[in-house]
Amino acid sequence: MKSISCPPVVRRWLLCFVLSLFVVGRSAQAAEVLLYDGTFTTTEDDHGFAYFGPAPAAGMNWLKPIDLYQGQWHIRYEVLDYPSNKPFQLSVCIWADVAREEGKWEHWRETCARQTLIAGKGVFTQSSTPADWWCLNGQGVDFARVRDFEKLGLVLWSADKRNMSDWIPASKSSWDQAKDFLPLTVRVSIVGVSQGASFSGWKHHLARRESWRYIHADDKRAKWGDFDPPDWLRYFGLDAGDMDGDGDLDLVSGRYVYRNPGGAGGPMVARGSGSQRRRHAGARRGS
Repeated sequence: MKSISCPPVVRRWLLCFVLSLFVVGRSAQAAEVLLYDGTFTTTEDDHGFAYFGPAPAAGMNWLKPIDLYQGQWHIRYEVLDYPSNKPFQLSVCIWADVAREEGKWEHWRETCARQTLIAGKGVFTQSSTPADWWCLNGQGVDFARVRDFEKLGLVLWSADKRNMSDWIPASKSSWDQAKDFLPLTVRVSIVGVSQGASFSGWKHHLARRESWRYIHADDKRAKWGDFDPPDWLRYFGLDAGDMDGDGDLDLVSGRYVYRNPGGAGGPMVARGSGSQRRRHAGARRGS
């Protein structure tokens, strides 16, 4: 078979193209990942621990392709309600390699972030490196085996750093204070950032849906089968985005766009087609 040689200019172009693909591929690897974001209420029935799992999008290996063990974890606690305004502490922990005897945990690995002081309702944040976290018996969990994590969760502590749990020996526990702090309603958000990367900020990870308040449904819109075959086809979709570049989230449902007028009042304006254009929608932007 006859070989084909490329002119120098073409070879340089091909080399630049391959290198550009490599660079794009490298940059496409996210430097940070949302590991968990959820709101829940923990009660005395949870014994001072609130368990939850990593977000599915967080992946099953936290060492590759980005290293979340040597990187930074940014943890945000939004405390929404608890019985008192007394100070206490929260920390995020991971449990893995649990060995049970007669149904009870007998041996396990445990890795915990440092405690964050909570003083009343509000937002409290901290950042730290998991490589520096406390580990039970000096053995941390394996960040390459997320699938094998038993639990990712929250631990409650008193202000003097005693575990607020009745599973802990009374001499080391602050369970007698539990009624001051439980039930506790909190939103927990965790973002892992790879080593050497900078955190982009919470606004990139916290959904803005809480700035919207539903008032009443818009039932005036046509459905697919009303204007195009087949007449049996029905579907519904909803999304939000800044469609007109004014900084406010607008709504998209089917073929209609509901423009956000901004502020706290005034109906949103529906932009569709034909006779449906510019009818008022029944939703308003909340505070």
